[in-house]
Amino acid sequence: MRRLTGTDPVEVGRYRSIAELGRGGMGRVLLSSDPDGHLVALKQVRTQFVEDDGFRARFRREVAASRKVSGAHTSAVIDADADAEEPWLTSEFVPGPSLQQAVAAVGALPEEAVLRMAAGLASALVDIHRAGLVHRDLKPSNVLLADDGPRVIDFGIARATENETGTGTGTGTDLTHTGRLVGSPGFMSPEQAEGRPLGPASDVFSLGTVLVMACTGTCPFVGPSVPQTLYNIVHTEPDLGGLPPRVRLLVARCLAKDPEARPTPAQLLEDIGRITSRERPWPTEVHELIAAQQAETARLREELERRPREERDEAAVAVEGAPPGASGPAGPARGFAALAVAAVAVAALTATAVIVLNPWREDGTRTVDRPAAGDRDVQADARAAPPGTDHRAVTGRREGDAPGPGPSAVREPSRQPSDQGRTRPSTRPPPSPTAAGRRWTGRSGSWSPAATGRPGSWACRGRAGASPRPAPPGADGTSPASRAARRAGKSGTR
Repeated sequence: MRRLTGTDPVEVGRYRSIAELGRGGMGRVLLSSDPDGHLVALKQVRTQFVEDDGFRARFRREVAASRKVSGAHTSAVIDADADAEEPWLTSEFVPGPSLQQAVAAVGALPEEAVLRMAAGLASALVDIHRAGLVHRDLKPSNVLLADDGPRVIDFGIARATENETGTGTGTGTDLTHTGRLVGSPGFMSPEQAEGRPLGPASDVFSLGTVLVMACTGTCPFVGPSVPQTLYNIVHTEPDLGGLPPRVRLLVARCLAKDPEARPTPAQLLEDIGRITSRERPWPTEVHELIAAQQAETARLREELERRPREERDEAAVAVEGAPPGASGPAGPARGFAALAVAAVAVAALTATAVIVLNPWREDGTRTVDRPAAGDRDVQADARAAPPGTDHRAVTGRREGDAPGPGPSAVREPSRQPSDQGRTRPSTRPPPSPTAAGRRWTGRSGSWSPAATGRPGSWACRGRAGASPRPAPPGADGTSPASRAARRAGKSGTR
């Protein structure tokens, strides 16, 4: 069995595909499951046969006849569709390798197994011929070795590939185009190779060829080319020296060139006689192949059944995660809307965090809190007071007094270091000319303009000696009160 690929059909009709069982000249066979879980073998016919105008009618007719066939050694036809783009039919699935696969894997079969198979094939031909059909393509790949005996498949379907004149339309190695013939080279009857009308005796000749292949592993008429093979079938006698005695007698009668000289399937059953029933009719190696195929079939079937459950579970998880009342198409839409709102909220929070943690702007400014107008004056005066000065004497406010109106955001010049290491010019106002020669006395000492050459620098003469300090309040001839009044006046004019 071959696992399906993306190019294989998921379903054909009402049957779900599981694996590919094989391919042949007429088409391919898929292992499929019906809606109730029963396994079937579904055969799709090649599109090249559909091009024939009369194919669908013949296919429909042969399927109807095949449904009449029933027996212990045939695989019953269950369903069909002759009007599909690629016509198909389903039959009972038989677990087990074909005779061709078994011989290729384990070699030739022993005499007892071959006689058992001969009896089963003869019984199957009795049922097929009773329904008015001729198999026309009895070959090792159409013989399945099941646990309880052989099964014949694909009976009567080859008839649908013939046109109204009885000639074939197929191509390839299984359905040869040489001579416009339908069948498998090497397993045809002489009348089939010559294109003459076929009857039940044609299937008996093919049965004899299949028995030789089961005993030796080779076809008795095969040649280096299709024409040579067909010539051997019509004109040469096969070498049967390597066959077991009982099998050789049966095969010799089946391979008679004259159809009238061949035994009927019922006569073959009489010649074979009674076959002892056995629980395991095939060699151990063949039963191991059967068990392996059954295990692979069970595994693929379980995998097929698990797929819908997994799809249902995934759908259930998606529904549980949807908001209440979300059902049908609206559910996913609401889910996407909720995700979009959440993404916007996260983006907003991220932007806020970036501003708080890094207030610096690209233009070198940053966002700070601006105190109220009164607080700005007081804070400026307090910063300008010399060390040791009582801030109440400067600000006129005690610690713990209520501040002015709430702060507002302003843009303050950046204090980040310059990328080029340049020194910014001082923003202090130059000393007032009226301050020259003046002195200011405080608790910590006497203050007078310092001879440092720096604007606004004063010297304090006290216990600590002289050191340059910022100018005390009022040193420029104004007092904090007058400056506050002047600012208030400017605010009023705005």
